Amino acid sequence: MLPERAKARAVSKPASLVARAVGVAIHPLTLLALMTLLGGMFRFYQLSRPAAWVDEGMTYERIKGTLDHLFETLTNQGFPPLHYLLIWKIKQWHGGMSVGLLRLYPAICGTLMIPAMYFLTRQLLSKRHAVVVALFTACSSWLISYSRDAKMYMPLWLFVTLNAGCFLWWMRRRGFTIWLCWVAAGCAMVGLHALGFVPLLLQPIWLLASRKVHWVQGVWLVAGLAVIAAGPIGYYKSNNDWHGGGIDWVERRNSGYSGAEMTADTAASLLYKYSWIQENPEPKIPAIITRTCVWTLGISGLLLVLGAFPWKRSNVPIWMRVRDSLRRLPVRRVKQWLGARQPMNAPPVLTEELPEIWWRSALFISLWIVLPLYGFYVASILKTTTPSDWWASTVATLRGAPAMVRVDPDPTNVTLRHQVAFWLSSAYHFNTPAIAFGLVSAVLAGALLLHVWVRRALVVLVLGLPAVLAVYEMHSTSASVDLLGALDHWLERLTSFRMIWIIAPVAVALAFHYSGQNLATRARKLGGLFLAGGIVIGLMGALAALANGPYEQSVWMPRYTGVIWPAAAIGVVTLLLRLPTRPLRVLAINALLGMNLLQAWARVYVPTEPPLDRIAADVDNAGRRSDLLTFVGPPPVGQAGPGFGRIEGVIGAMYLNMLRPRADSPWVEVQTFRSEQRIPRIVGESNGIKRLVVWEASFQPKPETLLERLGPEWSQEKMEVYPVRVHWSWGKLYDYRRHEYVRRAARTGP
Repeated sequence: MLPERAKARAVSKPASLVARAVGVAIHPLTLLALMTLLGGMFRFYQLSRPAAWVDEGMTYERIKGTLDHLFETLTNQGFPPLHYLLIWKIKQWHGGMSVGLLRLYPAICGTLMIPAMYFLTRQLLSKRHAVVVALFTACSSWLISYSRDAKMYMPLWLFVTLNAGCFLWWMRRRGFTIWLCWVAAGCAMVGLHALGFVPLLLQPIWLLASRKVHWVQGVWLVAGLAVIAAGPIGYYKSNNDWHGGGIDWVERRNSGYSGAEMTADTAASLLYKYSWIQENPEPKIPAIITRTCVWTLGISGLLLVLGAFPWKRSNVPIWMRVRDSLRRLPVRRVKQWLGARQPMNAPPVLTEELPEIWWRSALFISLWIVLPLYGFYVASILKTTTPSDWWASTVATLRGAPAMVRVDPDPTNVTLRHQVAFWLSSAYHFNTPAIAFGLVSAVLAGALLLHVWVRRALVVLVLGLPAVLAVYEMHSTSASVDLLGALDHWLERLTSFRMIWIIAPVAVALAFHYSGQNLATRARKLGGLFLAGGIVIGLMGALAALANGPYEQSVWMPRYTGVIWPAAAIGVVTLLLRLPTRPLRVLAINALLGMNLLQAWARVYVPTEPPLDRIAADVDNAGRRSDLLTFVGPPPVGQAGPGFGRIEGVIGAMYLNMLRPRADSPWVEVQTFRSEQRIPRIVGESNGIKRLVVWEASFQPKPETLLERLGPEWSQEKMEVYPVRVHWSWGKLYDYRRHEYVRRAARTGP
C-alpha cells in the first residue's frame, strides 16, 4: 500500500495539471490569440465579396501600370504613395491582380489591429479591459468592412494605434528602442494618409500631462516629430501638385445637416457601421432598419451614460445582496422563509494596478476623441459654437432667457435623420426662470443625499417608475397600446428641458455621493474630473480661436474621423464594464458584439454595389464565344459614386483586366444600349447567335418587350434580379436584371 503522503501527491498531480491547463486557457494572451484567429476569419473569408466599388476601381487604376504611372496618377491627388506602393509590389510579386489580392494587405492590417488594440489598452487600463477591447475589435463591423476594402484607411488606423501605444509606452519607460518603434509607426502612419498627422498633434499635450515629464523627453519628442514629418513634407513639396480639390462631394453630402446630426451619424458609423447621411440621392430606407437603428443608438447612449455613473462596486453576488435587503423588510413571514441571517463571507476583491491613474487615462482618451471631432466641426460648419458661447448660453439660461427651441419633425416622414434630430433637439421653448428649478432640484438632491434614503429612493424609482408609466399609458389610451409610440412619448417628456433641469442636479448629487467612501475621496475624484474636463474644454476654445473660419468646403466624413476609433472603442468598452451588476454588463457587451457581427455579415453577403463582377464575366464569355452576345444597360441615374458603377467605367475595366491580365490578350468590346431597339438589329446582323444575355437597370420592373422584337424563335431561359443598395444605410437604389435568351432550332419537315 502507498503511504498517505504518496496518495495525496498522486491525487494532487492531475489536479494541478488541470489547474495549469485552465490557467493557460484563460490567460489573456491565449484569449488574444483566439480572438485574433476569429477576427482573421471574419476578414479573410471570401475576401472578394462584396463587389468592388468606385474607390477600389481608382486604386486599381493607379497600380495597374509601371511605377512611373503610379506616381503620375498621384500627382494631383492628396494621397501619399506608401499604400499604393505596397499593393503595386504585391501585384509585381504575384504577376497579376484580383479583387482578393487588392484587399489582401488591408485584411492583414485589420487582423493585426486586434493585438494592436490590446497593446494600446494595456498602456492605460487593466488586462480585463484590454481583452474586451480586443474582442470588440475582432467583431467590429466598422473594421471588418474596411479590412475588406482596398483603400488605405485600415492600414492607417493600425499604425495610428501602434504609434499611440508606443508613445504612451515610451512616456512611462523612456527607452530608445521604444522611441524607435514610435517613430517607425509614425512614419508609416503619415506615409499612408495625411490624416495621420491628427494624432501626432495630440502627443505633445499627452507628454505635458504625463506623470513624470522631463525636458529631455521634450527634445526627443521634437526630434521624433521632425523625422516623422520629413517624408510627407518632402513628398508634397516636390512630387505633388494637389491643392485641396477632389472632395467637393463631401460638401454636397453634409449640406443642411447640423453639427449634432453629423456627430450622431459619426457615432453610429464608428459603433455599428451605419450612416444615414448619404452621398447619393435620398434612398428608400426600410422602416424596420430606421426604427432598429434609432433604438439601438438610443439604448447604446443610455447604457454609456449609466456606465459613467460611479456605481458602488461589490464582490458580493447580487442574489446575496437581494436576500440581505429582503431580510431588512418588517415582514415576519419573509424573515422566516429566508431563515436566519448568515454572514456573507465573500472573497476579497483583487484589484490590478493600472498603468495610469484614472483621470489621466480619461484625459488622454477624451482629448483623442473630442479635439479631432471638434476640429472637423470647426472646419466644416459655417455657424459654429465655441466654449465661450456655451458659457454665455448657460448664463442667459440661468437668467430665464430662452435656451433651446424644440424641433417637431414631420410625423409622416419617418426617416432616421428626422428621428435623431427630434431626439437631439427635443427641448421645449423655456421661458420660466431656471433659478426656481435649480432651487427645487437642489432641495431634492439634498434630501436624497442622506444615506438613509438613498437606497430606498433608488429602489422606488427603479421599481415604481415603470409601473406608474405603464398604468398611466394603459388608462390614457385605448385597449391596444402602441409600445414604441408610448416609449417615444415618454422619452419626449423625460428629455424635455424642464425635466433635464430637475434630473441633472439629482444625478450629479448621487454621483458625488457614490464616488467615494468619505468626503476626501469624493473631493479628489471630483477634482480630477474637473481638471480633465477643464483641459479638454480649454483646448477646444484654443482650437476655435486659432481656426480662421471654416475650410472652403466641408471635410467631415466618418471615415476621415476614423483616426479616433481606437480611443472611442476603449471609451465605450470602459463605460460598459462600469455598468452595475454582471448580467447587465454581459448583456450590454453581447448586444454590442451581436449587432456588429450582424452588420458585418450583411456587408459581405447582402449585395450593395452593381454586380459588375458577374457582368464582366458575361462580357468576357461573349468575347470568347461566337454564338453569344452580351448587352449591358447603364444605371438609371447618370452619376458617379457608390452604387452607380458602370461596365465601361473604372470598376468594369478593372474586372475585365483581371479576367484577361496578359498584355497580348484581345480587348473585349462592351456592347451597351440605352434603347432595346438596338439589340434586335445587332442580333440580326450577326450570324450564328444562339444565346443572348441582357443586363438592364431600372427602379421598377419593366414589361417584357424585347422578346417580341427578337422574334418567335427566341425564348427567355431565365431572369435574375440583383438589387443595388446604399452601402451605409441599406437604402434601396434600383435593380439590375439579368435576362438570358435562347434561340430555338428551326423546325424541319411538315
